[in-house]
Amino acid sequence: MSTPPASLDYRRIAAEITVRHGICVKPDDPLMAAATLLELVLEDSGKKFTNELETMLRQFASAAERIQIRSGAAFAQELKEATAALRREFGAQVSSTTGMPGVLGSVPQRNAKQIAWPWLMAAWVTAALLFVCGFVAGWISRSW
Repeated sequence: MSTPPASLDYRRIAAEITVRHGICVKPDDPLMAAATLLELVLEDSGKKFTNELETMLRQFASAAERIQIRSGAAFAQELKEATAALRREFGAQVSSTTGMPGVLGSVPQRNAKQIAWPWLMAAWVTAALLFVCGFVAGWISRSW
């Protein structure tokens, strides 16, 4: 801990009593024994107070650490529960979507390329037929 405080300056105390109260007190007066006694009592009380304060601060730090651990655990538990609820909700929405006809979710096993290829072929065939129909219509209209 810290170094013990310096002992009282009895000459200064005696001079102060003389100035304030007009009573001449010498450093070897029995009143100075009472001042020494008060000094020792105050030192002892200060040490006890300091020790109790340090104990209370350690207890407070320990309690704060326990609260932090508990709140972290509670937050982690809430986060797990919220994540599980989101997963359940997402799973319910996906399962309800897969049963609907005409929705992309109805074919979850198929690859996007497997789904797009037939549509692409149908588009090319339709474009070719339209081109041929336009060509034939133009040839017919010229001959009239």
